[in-house]
Amino acid sequence: DFDFDFRLDWGCGSTPVRADAIPWQGDYLVALTSGADFGGCGIPGGAAPATRLQIARFSTSFESELLYEVDLGRSVQGLAVEPRDGGAWLAVREDGAGAATTIDVYRLDENGVPIGDATVIDPHGPVGDATMFDAAPMGDGLVVSYRDHVTNRLTIQIVESDGRLGANAVLNG
Repeated sequence: DFDFDFRLDWGCGSTPVRADAIPWQGDYLVALTSGADFGGCGIPGGAAPATRLQIARFSTSFESELLYEVDLGRSVQGLAVEPRDGGAWLAVREDGAGAATTIDVYRLDENGVPIGDATVIDPHGPVGDATMFDAAPMGDGLVVSYRDHVTNRLTIQIVESDGRLGANAVLNG
């Protein structure tokens, strides 16, 4: 929850732009997608598809610093940032254009940079049918929930503090 309003001109694209933020080290840690360089949305002719994942620090005085960027090669359907001891969690689901995609969970260090490879959660459904997910911290781990659009089951998956998949529960819809 932000206690101030500002316009975020850092992310733009010819496909939907996604963003999430958390309070972080006295500022805000923001994960966003963009089709342009960080802070460069005044592009003549428009931006490219929002395939760039950018992690940045934003201060309450509107200063920003890009911490990490990667071009995923595909647009993002959803993302979530959550706090964890010594950094943050980042969960990302790319747009598979109707093909099945995974939810990739990254541990971010104290500088906002991913640690190692992603933990992969396979929700068994194409993105085109709005299989959404949510994430929340649980102790030092992360809980990810998602609905399988084919079976209408809700799955709750724990990601342990070291990034390994933990227990899960499946609820019939």
